[in-house]
Amino acid sequence: MTHFAEDTEGMDLETWLKSNDLEALWPKLKAAKFSLHALLHCSEQDIRDLCAECQCGTFQRIKLSSALNATSGAALNLNQQKIVFLGNEEKRIFDEMSRQHEVSSANMQQVQQAIDGLERSALQCTKEIHARHAELVSVLEKKKLDLLRSVQSLKAQRRKELDGV
Repeated sequence: MTHFAEDTEGMDLETWLKSNDLEALWPKLKAAKFSLHALLHCSEQDIRDLCAECQCGTFQRIKLSSALNATSGAALNLNQQKIVFLGNEEKRIFDEMSRQHEVSSANMQQVQQAIDGLERSALQCTKEIHARHAELVSVLEKKKLDLLRSVQSLKAQRRKELDGV
């Protein structure tokens, strides 16, 4: 039978273990110089590690966790969710916070849509720049060729004029 100790003040680890039908753990915890105070401050992961180190089975670990959960002031007990009933003022504040959350969420969605639009616009601009770049390069190449032909033509014309003099 498990005894759920409400008050551990003045109790030592051996007594607490016996009162919770966990006396089989006493020799291992005594050898490790473990105290009740240390045990009460263990997290769920600490309990897992402790039981693994002491080679305790799953049933003993569950039993130890249950006993710690039932012990007031234990760290495992502090993490449990509690049901809270709200008064009118708390409900009003909660409703206001909920409304503000909804407004913020809507604003965030608008900002995200704007960012998405800017990204699409930037992508389109990049495509147009690349397309215009190729177009400009081809126009410049054509002008260059035209100028080279012009220079060749003028060169040939000047050579004829010089040969005729």
